[in-house]
Amino acid sequence: MIAYMAKFGPVLTELQTQTVAKQMYRAMDFLGDMGLCHRAICPSHVLVYHMDLHIKLTGFQSAIIYYTTKRDDIKYQPCLAIN
Repeated sequence: MIAYMAKFGPVLTELQTQTVAKQMYRAMDFLGDMGLCHRAICPSHVLVYHMDLHIKLTGFQSAIIYYTTKRDDIKYQPCLAIN
């Protein structure tokens, strides 16, 4: 998002803002349904991969798993990279 704003300026139209907000909402809703919490959403973790403002979230280093469906219980576990 930072590179997009540097190239096209910080001002988005109302329709572009609605598009970004809708995609961010859907991404956060999906993560919530999966039992994940991102915990570090900022402009540097939002990628714009098309001129039509298609959004992708990155930067899951500090994400946590807060819900386990196996035990139907709340659990706070860091998401660790598998090497």
